[in-house]
Amino acid sequence: MKRPLLIDLDGVLRLGKTPAPGLEEFFSYIASSDRKCAIISNTTLSTAESILAYFDERNINVPCLLMTAADATAFFIKSKYERAAVFATPTVKELFTGFLDYQNPEVVVMGDMGKEWNYVLLNDIFKFVQSGAELVAMQKNKFWSTPEDGLLLDLGAFVSAVEYSTGKTV
Repeated sequence: MKRPLLIDLDGVLRLGKTPAPGLEEFFSYIASSDRKCAIISNTTLSTAESILAYFDERNINVPCLLMTAADATAFFIKSKYERAAVFATPTVKELFTGFLDYQNPEVVVMGDMGKEWNYVLLNDIFKFVQSGAELVAMQKNKFWSTPEDGLLLDLGAFVSAVEYSTGKTV
């Protein structure tokens, strides 16, 4: 029996906003090899659905299951909570439809928001957690890099600020 393949997305299948060279040939090989595969990504900026749409728009068939950290977080939250305040990209927030509550959340979910982070958002999160909401972080990376901006603070810096100020950890 052939072992299933686990494939990372960022920097492997996609380089920035461009499919990696040889990607179509690679997926063709996977499809014809009778192997099962899964693409696992630590991204919290996108969902599996939005990534598959990205490849579909470029007429690239993805013969693998796909899951992102955002998808996994939504699955976890839906299995444990009824009300969540989610701080993430609009695309990722859609995963939590029906669970969003910014008045009295049971849990606060922190995901990537790029340059949208600001004092008001962090203070709102602080108040929710200080009032008893649990804290869940989709990831806790220190920094990341983009071709346009170079090094940028990542979600971990903002999660650490909330942990420090509330005394609660993820």
